[in-house]
Amino acid sequence: MHRTVLTRFTPLSLTCASDAVTLNMLMGAETEEEFAVLYLGWNSEHMYDVDVEWFRKHYKRVYDIAEAKNKFVAVIKEKVSDKEKKALIELEQCMTLDLQYDCSNRYWFLQDLTYFHSKIQRDSGLGNVHYMCITGPTTPLPIYTFVSQHVMQERVLSKCIEETRRLDKTTQKKALRNGPSDKPSPQLRTTSCKNKEWCKCNLNYASMVRRNSFGKRTKLCIPDDMGRLQNLDEHRFGDEYVSVECSSACKCSKNCPRRQLQKGGKKMLVVLCEDERNEYELVAGEPIVAGELIGELVGELFLAPQQEEDSNGSPVAKRSKPDASSPMNRTTQLKLKDGPFYKTFSIFNAEMAIISRHIGNAIRFIRHSESPNSLFIETLSRVNHKDPIIPRMGVFASKDIAIGDKITAFFY
Repeated sequence: MHRTVLTRFTPLSLTCASDAVTLNMLMGAETEEEFAVLYLGWNSEHMYDVDVEWFRKHYKRVYDIAEAKNKFVAVIKEKVSDKEKKALIELEQCMTLDLQYDCSNRYWFLQDLTYFHSKIQRDSGLGNVHYMCITGPTTPLPIYTFVSQHVMQERVLSKCIEETRRLDKTTQKKALRNGPSDKPSPQLRTTSCKNKEWCKCNLNYASMVRRNSFGKRTKLCIPDDMGRLQNLDEHRFGDEYVSVECSSACKCSKNCPRRQLQKGGKKMLVVLCEDERNEYELVAGEPIVAGELIGELVGELFLAPQQEEDSNGSPVAKRSKPDASSPMNRTTQLKLKDGPFYKTFSIFNAEMAIISRHIGNAIRFIRHSESPNSLFIETLSRVNHKDPIIPRMGVFASKDIAIGDKITAFFY
């Protein structure tokens, strides 16, 4: 008797840390109690049907990630009415024999991206990244170099060190007025630091980044005890929000709520293409609560980048000096240069920008919206208080984001 192929798991390539066996978990086993596994590294294209409960018991971490991905696929499937797109989504749930042996299919390229990019993320303690495409075969593939932290030339690092010395000197002068740094801080104020008595974050804000590079007053975002930044839904274009994280000077643990970027974004993110006109966009792979860290925008850190063009004539880096005759203030002029692959720093140093067109991470796929659900927030963060400050850009949810929702920001 012919058995109907039932589906349960989503394709997923992961390394099982318990015994260093690399697996490809694939839906398409012949019963609901089993799923297909491709053992990567073996000289074999055969997929083995493995008992679900056995795998859950021996590789629970991988199983949980697969279940999360499967929930996402189910949500996306419910949202799509087009039959052709539904059929492409079903390939994420049901492995056909034709697809299994068609190595040239775009599907496998995206699975490779999922595997390698997720491995880079996990090696840095970050959440997984999944790639999916439910459009026609003409959609360009997302080709770029994936990194989990900034890359920069030596002169840019030298500028960061120079800027750090300037900021530290300013802080030291203010500290002399408030008491020695080897004593508890006299300015406790509001802080979620686990070591409130020693927390230096608010002092660092007041002395380092109370105003941006153009003299405009900034607004300090302080997380609650869960690490969620508060009142981000009140943000308006032109507001200068900044977050300051704890360092060794605060004498708190690595689990302190004021170390969100240091701990990194743990949310599962999906780079999804469901419309060829919009190409690939960033989508929430799991629910995200307002104020939570979604991730960090990383890429090439440039110093005073000039106008450049790629082979297609598209601007890679747009930078021009503020126009004194413009009715807009210089901060607003600077931010109007921003775009999906280009983000300026107006607080730490207005001459610096992140360009992620060729080098970056999944956050580069955030798109513009008039009603965004996330914010880019410059973050002053260093684990050791004697380390140079490298400007960082955290992305936080400004409202609750449901699984399957696009993650957007206001760029223009």
